[in-house]
Amino acid sequence: MPFRCPARDRRLPQIRNELVGDRPQGRIVQLQEFKPENELEIAIVNAKQGVRPVADLMGLIARSNLFISSKGEVQSDWSGLDPLLFEKDGHPFVAVFSALSRPGLHSRMAEYVLQMNGREFFLRMPESYGVILNPGYVSQLIIPPTGVSEFRKDLKGGK
Repeated sequence: MPFRCPARDRRLPQIRNELVGDRPQGRIVQLQEFKPENELEIAIVNAKQGVRPVADLMGLIARSNLFISSKGEVQSDWSGLDPLLFEKDGHPFVAVFSALSRPGLHSRMAEYVLQMNGREFFLRMPESYGVILNPGYVSQLIIPPTGVSEFRKDLKGGK
């Protein structure tokens, strides 16, 4: 069963070349430096540099633990999950992170963190939602809703 995103109807920060936070006057947030802390983060940097194939990176994302910021405390039945969302081109994007230390950048907007296997996370993603991995960092990775949909098909097909 996909997780619900109750924040869908709220005004969402916009993603541009730089991340716009929910600060007064909609000021642009300077992207933070990104020093890889684990295998997934090294793969993200390598893929962004063209050294590692994107398909290889996506497979690693599916096998890795991801950290989802939530505005509410998440219970064992998934109630309370209110993921941090951003908006790009009229679509909501769920904020996820590749290391437990990363969500702290947005702790003012979402103070709770849920750890989940990447495969399980993407299979639970609602239709029409995108994902932004490591929002606010130089090595953020934006996966549009169409990319999430294709990735879900691959995962359901056993890839």
